[in-house]
Amino acid sequence: MYAIATVLFIVLYLLGSDSTILFSTLFFLANILVGFGDPANLTMLGDSIDYHEWKFGNRLEGLLTSSYSFSLKVGVAIGSSLVGFALGFAGYDPAAVTDNAKDMMKMLTFGFPIIITALQVILLLFYKLDKFHHKIIEDLES
Repeated sequence: MYAIATVLFIVLYLLGSDSTILFSTLFFLANILVGFGDPANLTMLGDSIDYHEWKFGNRLEGLLTSSYSFSLKVGVAIGSSLVGFALGFAGYDPAAVTDNAKDMMKMLTFGFPIIITALQVILLLFYKLDKFHHKIIEDLES
């Protein structure tokens, strides 16, 4: 899903805003595809909890879940502040929007999502826990 979303973001970046209906449709689809990753994150968290119990003999779902929640909050805070810093760096002034500011807005809207979703695709290639999770569950049940 992330790979398709990355391609759609690239098309959006190249397309521009000439065709409102096509632009809106592709933007909607790309964001829906990125949104499918949220339930997968929680599933992967559950897999990690099972893996930790299997590997170390104790189940720390509270610690692992709160670590996930804390990381998510820190990421949102950092990401939100970076938007403000980037717009400030580009010289954004709501009274007089410059070409620099417009370019930065385009980069924030499309460029960074392209980079981030491409990185997610690459990182997910290294996720191997789902291939032997059934074995972990069998071992834990016995």
